[in-house]
Amino acid sequence: MSLPFKFLVLFLFSVLITLCLAAGDTKEESPKESNPSTTQNTPVEVDLTDCDILKQVLNDYTSLNSTITWGDHTMDCCDGEKYVCQDFMGKKFITELNLSYNYLSGSISSHFGNFTNLERLDLHNNKLTGSIPEEFKFLKNLKYLNLNSNNISGDFPEFIGQMSSLQTIDISINEISGHLPKSLNELSYLESFTARYNLISGGLTDFFSSTPNLTILDLSLNKLSGSIPKSISELYNLTELYLNDNDLDGSLPDSFVKLENLEILNLNNNHGLHGKVPDMPKYLKTCNYKDTDLCVKENAVCGLDQIPICKANTTKIVLIVVGCIAAVFLIGIIILRCIHGKRRYKEKQSDQVLLVDNEAMNNDMEEGEFIQLRENDDRHYVEVDEDYIFDSKNMNKFIN
Repeated sequence: MSLPFKFLVLFLFSVLITLCLAAGDTKEESPKESNPSTTQNTPVEVDLTDCDILKQVLNDYTSLNSTITWGDHTMDCCDGEKYVCQDFMGKKFITELNLSYNYLSGSISSHFGNFTNLERLDLHNNKLTGSIPEEFKFLKNLKYLNLNSNNISGDFPEFIGQMSSLQTIDISINEISGHLPKSLNELSYLESFTARYNLISGGLTDFFSSTPNLTILDLSLNKLSGSIPKSISELYNLTELYLNDNDLDGSLPDSFVKLENLEILNLNNNHGLHGKVPDMPKYLKTCNYKDTDLCVKENAVCGLDQIPICKANTTKIVLIVVGCIAAVFLIGIIILRCIHGKRRYKEKQSDQVLLVDNEAMNNDMEEGEFIQLRENDDRHYVEVDEDYIFDSKNMNKFIN
């Protein structure tokens, strides 16, 4: 084989290899060529409207998901009744949700926490279970919360204090347990707090000084224990107080009289409450002290037909009288002993005389000697008394 022919074969072989490698590189780079089209097909993230959030909520409940009739990313859900909306800075938000009497079952949807401008949430008379979701703490603008008549359980949430705009709370007729949280102190706008018929235990948390606007407080039919704190008088706008059917004990604080606007007071069925009902506000119209160990004064503004009138504490009176008599008797004894002692001292001194003349010499006695005074004794002597010296012959007194 000639040399040129060999070079020709090598040249063709190298060209063939180059073409094969080029084809392989083209196949590997083909996905990169499709990247622009893939990027163009990625959906653009759109901010969810409140109606989109409402869809998420309703989809959690089979009884309501069929009511969704509006499209995505719109605010067409607003109907002015169940879903009330308002405009803020050119954008529409849901401010009120009323889903009461809708047979909602299962746990409370955590999506409720995404309604950042929600002011009223009404879920009463459903079949909701489980605890109140922690996402509720994001409802900073919520003023009205009604969870009445469900099957909600779990401890009373500590995060309630973070819902700082709350004015009305109604969690009655559920199975909420635990203690009243101290974070209630953060609810300075609270006007009505109703939690009757639950399993709340422990003492009455002293949140009264931080909630001066409270007008209705209903904690009846729970398992509260301990005494009623004196600071309850700081609820000077309170008109209705229901603490009946608990395990409260002790006496009622005198500070009740400071609740000048109180019209209704129910303390029924707290067997540990005892003692005298203190003076109550003159505007108190309705009271209930039954099934307690309380008693009222004869001039009480309320309750005379329910519990007995307080009897005078005769034991205390008797003790005071006996004490006074004993003190007088003791003082009398002390005075008599002092007088008797003084007389004995004087008698002892007056029985002695001081001889002052020569008669003493005739009787083998010296002048100036003390002798015992005898009856019909005619010596010239001087009586020695406590306060003076008396010369019996000359009838003169000399200061002792």
